[in-house]
Amino acid sequence: MVPCGFPAGRYKMEKRNPTQHRMTRRAAAHDYSAPGLYHITLHVAEALGQPLGRIVGDLSAPDGTPSAPHPTLSPIGQMVEHELLTAIAAHYPMIEIQDYIIMPEHLHFILEVHSTLITQNGKQATLGQVIAGFKKGCNRHYWEITGQQAASQQGKLAGTNKGAFSTPSPAAPQIAPDAPAIGGEDAARDDAARKDVTGVDSARKVAARKDAAGNDAAQKDAAGVAAVVGAPAVFPQVVSSSPAAQPATSAQPATFKVPGTASTGRPSLFASGYCDVMPLHGGQLATQRQYIKDNPRSRLLRMSNREQLTVRRGGIATALTPAALRGYLQRECPPHLATVEALAAIEDQLLITTETPTGIAGGKTASHTVPSGFPAGQSAPAGSNTPSSPAGNPRFITCDTFGNRALLTERRLLPVVCHRRDTARFGEQKARCLDAAAQGAVLISACISPKEREIINESVHRGFPTIVIHDNGFTDRYHPSAESLALCVSGRLLFVSPWKFQYRGKDEQVTVPLCKAMNCVAQALCRTKDSWWKVCS
Repeated sequence: MVPCGFPAGRYKMEKRNPTQHRMTRRAAAHDYSAPGLYHITLHVAEALGQPLGRIVGDLSAPDGTPSAPHPTLSPIGQMVEHELLTAIAAHYPMIEIQDYIIMPEHLHFILEVHSTLITQNGKQATLGQVIAGFKKGCNRHYWEITGQQAASQQGKLAGTNKGAFSTPSPAAPQIAPDAPAIGGEDAARDDAARKDVTGVDSARKVAARKDAAGNDAAQKDAAGVAAVVGAPAVFPQVVSSSPAAQPATSAQPATFKVPGTASTGRPSLFASGYCDVMPLHGGQLATQRQYIKDNPRSRLLRMSNREQLTVRRGGIATALTPAALRGYLQRECPPHLATVEALAAIEDQLLITTETPTGIAGGKTASHTVPSGFPAGQSAPAGSNTPSSPAGNPRFITCDTFGNRALLTERRLLPVVCHRRDTARFGEQKARCLDAAAQGAVLISACISPKEREIINESVHRGFPTIVIHDNGFTDRYHPSAESLALCVSGRLLFVSPWKFQYRGKDEQVTVPLCKAMNCVAQALCRTKDSWWKVCS
């Protein structure tokens, strides 16, 4: 599962606190001078707010119509669009900008490198140099538009920086909005590989519990719920709304090198770094393109439904203690997997609170007096004690959520966990799960195995409310697929995570104990064993 950021692989980085992960890593083994397709994301500097424009339109209007949600660009946004479509190709003719969208505080674009990156003076270049040059060129025009002068020399540009792009600025007319605008929005995207409704990058959800950017132990298959919902693979036409590039007199000679922010004391338009995704096959590329196309609609949807479409931290009572979970994992996992180190790593990733769990889950008030053996109904192993905080309060596992929290309280919750030992009875299990959902129960699953995903996909297809447990935490900018957003708004979907967010590199695998832990949390939230379907009439 890819929870919160477009998978960017890894890159060599300076020494830093290991908990402060960033999604701007580069894939260590990839040649960033070689031909390839990339999905690039750039953010403006946080202090600038939303300088590139605003989103306008009507959510009820279909895509492709004038009233459909779309960005209305400010003069700065128009400048960025002009630079994107002209300056990069002018300096690197082997680069083609394909699909793109400029949002109020960030932009996405598909960039294709057709041949090895070479600078105008014949030297080999990298994608990082291309992006750096683009950002520096935008900085120069941004300073011109805003009238900012170098702190060191009033009215005079000082210093030189290599690799900056220098193109004439386009005319920047003021924008007259053609629809009511939504202003002051939060950043509404999560730089993450777009997921199906199970919250995962399905193409990577394959048997051995691994994944390129954060996955489950039994990855979610390529069909996913997006296929159930019928999400089209759209390749939008790229039509530039920027002013046509016309001959103009540049404020500086063509050989001028744009000074950096450090040498001039002026702020940068963009935040440092960038996120990149390398689409490896047609399905991934189609998903990236659809995500870019859906950005304006998703933004308006979020602004109109903040309650459901905002990550909510904590407040979900599982009545499950780390000690009880540890005992469960020791019973369920082979000894060579349930090592002291592995269990300690699991506990370190958990969201834990010392507050009395007064929340409600599964339609029942959470009990903090019996934190022993959810969900198996067994007490913790002999000799184990419930860890306490320094103040002596017991510690409980809690959860963050995204979507309709009311699903945890309004109906009966039933866990969907498919074991290999029950393979022969899968048809029976699926029928009983769907029958229970038809009678008003809410199915909850980590969607680890293909069979679990099959049940959840069918539940969604039939319009039944569903809860999905993530295998990673939510970033503040968590942003699932457009189909998932629509299901959350309709009140039929809730994403739950008992984990802190952790960056996962391309080769990092989700472990069996972590998958078992998610199954345990599912049963704890339901206050029901995963074998309930075997005894129901």
